[in-house]
Amino acid sequence: MKSLNAIQIPKTVERILNTLIEKTAKIRPDLIEGFYLTGSIPLNDFHPNKSDIDFIILCKYFPEQYLFQQLKKLHGKIQQKYKRPKLRLLSYKRMFANAQ
Repeated sequence: MKSLNAIQIPKTVERILNTLIEKTAKIRPDLIEGFYLTGSIPLNDFHPNKSDIDFIILCKYFPEQYLFQQLKKLHGKIQQKYKRPKLRLLSYKRMFANAQ
């Protein structure tokens, strides 16, 4: 039986995501609580010249405007370096530790 967690992440996507996560951590080491892929990658339906990289970043706190602008700039730099596949941030989400 195939594991439900067996997602095939293409090497190019892995490189891009590692760059994004590492550089985000350099900007603000305590920001990322979780990182989630959505769309075609977790469905094992990714096509390098057609698909984009859909993801959600779960933050420990909502990024203030200045930090959000830094992250947006980082996103653009990574997109310039790696033309394909395109990054598509769905949202930054704040985690509520005391939520019931």
